[in-house]
Amino acid sequence: MMFPTTSRVSLRTCPMKAPRSSFTVAIESYNRPSLHNRVEVFTILITNAWELLLKAEIIKASDNIDAIFYKDSDRSLAIRDALKQRIPKENDPVRKNLEKVCDLRDNAVHLLIPELQAHWSRLFQANVLNFITRYEDATGENLFNSGRGMLSLIVDREAAELATIKLKFGEASAETVELFLQRFLADEEELDTPNFAIPVDYRLVLTKANQQGDIVLSHGEGGRRAIKVVQSRNIDKTHPHLMMEAVELIGERLPEHHVTRPRVTAICEKHHIYNSPGSKYYDEIQKPFTRRFSDTFVDWVVEKASEDTEWIERAWDWYS
Repeated sequence: MMFPTTSRVSLRTCPMKAPRSSFTVAIESYNRPSLHNRVEVFTILITNAWELLLKAEIIKASDNIDAIFYKDSDRSLAIRDALKQRIPKENDPVRKNLEKVCDLRDNAVHLLIPELQAHWSRLFQANVLNFITRYEDATGENLFNSGRGMLSLIVDREAAELATIKLKFGEASAETVELFLQRFLADEEELDTPNFAIPVDYRLVLTKANQQGDIVLSHGEGGRRAIKVVQSRNIDKTHPHLMMEAVELIGERLPEHHVTRPRVTAICEKHHIYNSPGSKYYDEIQKPFTRRFSDTFVDWVVEKASEDTEWIERAWDWYS
């Protein structure tokens, strides 16, 4: 399969116009029920939009358009190489999300089937919201200031059973689907953040009544602008503990482990807790920057250390 390539001219003259156009067409394609292969078209266009955005960022950071080309070559960086440059952390949920979408694009013949759209729509919706955030952070512009809106990508139905997929598409396809799904669901459980995949209990709506959804893209004045609105939550209830409070609570329940702040920090680093603010374990406040932890995090550490007496010490050795 051939994918769109980067235009040196378009990125030199209008570096942010190209990703915006590709992104808009991707959304429009997905939301056209009459387009039979709309999911496959969406993955190609949205990954191209990301590739153009990442390369525009590379050009801006280096002030050199040649930075997006391989050394001694006219071939521009593949999206995965551009992604590694701009998001070097392997377990960053935004990077993991985009890598999964790239995997879907590369294996479209096996994975982009209607029966799996309930799963992929959650991945795609997170990808779209991540793109909007990154584009607007990079440009300071509202992505939809030209009057275009964005419809929900969430599919409100259950995914088909693997037995049904095997019967309809064959054993080879079913095995490929099963392997990919296992990895996808494992990553979703580990990362536990809407930056990777929108959970099934999120509701995304286009409405003036913000209380109807957890994430809302609402009408602006006269319906001309699309404004992203995220319904707030009380962090004092969801993540009530500062670091030292969490350390003390864990230490009280694990007196034999000599729990200290550095050891809890080691646990957080080894298990990528800090990579997923807003997860069931961890959140943060930006001004002033403050780390916050949930009761679920405390219970998780206690459970892991109780099951394996060397668990905390291994995290400490790894961190040290």
